[in-house]
Amino acid sequence: MKARRKAKKKSKTVSSKRASKYYHLNLNVTEADLTRGLSENLLDAWKKLRAFGETLGVQRIYASHNSIMFSRKVCYFFVRPKKSFLEVWIFLPRKVDGLKSMRGTACMASGSKDPNYLQCFLQRRITMLTNEPRSRGYKKLAIISGTIASVIIGLVAYGSEIIVRDHNAPPNPGVVKFDPDIQKIASEELDKALKKSNAKGGTVVVAEPQTGRILAVADMGPAQNPDYTGLSRRFQIASIGKMMVTAYAVEKGLTDENEKLYCEHGSYKFGDHVYEDYKAFDFLTTQQTIALSSNICTIKIGQRLGADGVESAIRNFGFGQGGSASEFPTARSGIVPHANELSEPDYIASISTGMAGYDSGYVVTPLEITQAFGAVANGGNLMKPVGIGEAPVVMRRILSEATAKKMRDILQAVVTEGTGHSKAESKLYTTAGKTASNPEKPESNNGQAGAASFVGFAPVSSPKVLVFVTVRDTGDMHPVGGFHAAPVFREVADRVLKLMNVPPDKK
Repeated sequence: MKARRKAKKKSKTVSSKRASKYYHLNLNVTEADLTRGLSENLLDAWKKLRAFGETLGVQRIYASHNSIMFSRKVCYFFVRPKKSFLEVWIFLPRKVDGLKSMRGTACMASGSKDPNYLQCFLQRRITMLTNEPRSRGYKKLAIISGTIASVIIGLVAYGSEIIVRDHNAPPNPGVVKFDPDIQKIASEELDKALKKSNAKGGTVVVAEPQTGRILAVADMGPAQNPDYTGLSRRFQIASIGKMMVTAYAVEKGLTDENEKLYCEHGSYKFGDHVYEDYKAFDFLTTQQTIALSSNICTIKIGQRLGADGVESAIRNFGFGQGGSASEFPTARSGIVPHANELSEPDYIASISTGMAGYDSGYVVTPLEITQAFGAVANGGNLMKPVGIGEAPVVMRRILSEATAKKMRDILQAVVTEGTGHSKAESKLYTTAGKTASNPEKPESNNGQAGAASFVGFAPVSSPKVLVFVTVRDTGDMHPVGGFHAAPVFREVADRVLKLMNVPPDKK
């Protein structure tokens, strides 16, 4: 007992005798930050840890919540959450006998390609436990509990490395050429909208849904990382994501556009959470669910698919690694969490409604949204995005012609009677699309608070152009897709269709 108290007392300070073994850091990370995901404080902590690791000759460092991983060197550490900071004790062993002095710590290392890595990892952990003079029973208990803990920690370390790597993935290499006339239209209309709404930034993507060609990309406003602009920006999909889940359910025969769904008068308890609509709806058809952007009725559609079905819907439309944005120059893929990473109710609700964001690991990029809606516009084919002059490439068929037609009608209702009414409606062409209003916090949205989005196509019967618009940080006003982004879509679509000599389909 005396020895244990003595060891505990010594751990509070770092003596010069042990300075070559022990490293003590205090990071400005609160206990709340540890449960909130990628907070600004955690990102600052990573930078400090990275700089600290470089002084020790460590090539890379990863951090996730209260886990710290050093690449290339085995690192033993423990953390102690305080009220206003996170205390981290780090030990880089230089001698095997040094393991004895770190009794009770957790072993953490990044993933390795060595097939014997896990075995060595566990062996080191077991050795650390059994080297201490303990009773036989204590040793057995320590070995069992230590092994289990090590397996869990190892898996967390590996998963955390993947998450950090995905979030920091660079844009795809290469250069892409756009149509100069359409690029000018996109830039002019975006600039006009930002000045009108006093917004700090925005993005416009113009594409041909039939061929998958990207005609223009306009991007304005600051970004936390200058490498992540335009097609490589990641953000919360918000209500735009409701289209994919609904389309997949219609394709599977789990609902149709005319089915009436009970909306629980605006409040619905599902799993451990209560979900609300902006208005207390009674019954809505599936078409009205999308047109009026009901969270509750979309969740009920998602329940029919189940968590695995919801994940399949999102990935099938080209989101995430290996999806539609995986190769196009200057773009990068979003991140889609697996169904088993959240409870079934939480996954269904947050992914179906698009309310999940950085905290759950679900983020998307403009190109993915553009190609997903392009599949509805062109009759069901997910097209590989290509540049001007390149031949069209079909990635896969994701909807039947019949389902695509139903979804075009549903998305047209968004414009004629739903959240995009009047603002996205052209006087010359029939239009269809989906609004999204995302009140994200700055740390989750490239340093900008909130985003209003609209993605749509025209003419509805035979779409020739598809436009995605997002307006970021609309100042004092809450971002509203139908108010801030829909008018930009309308103006860009009208001007581009005129440029293409597409005759108006409205009398």
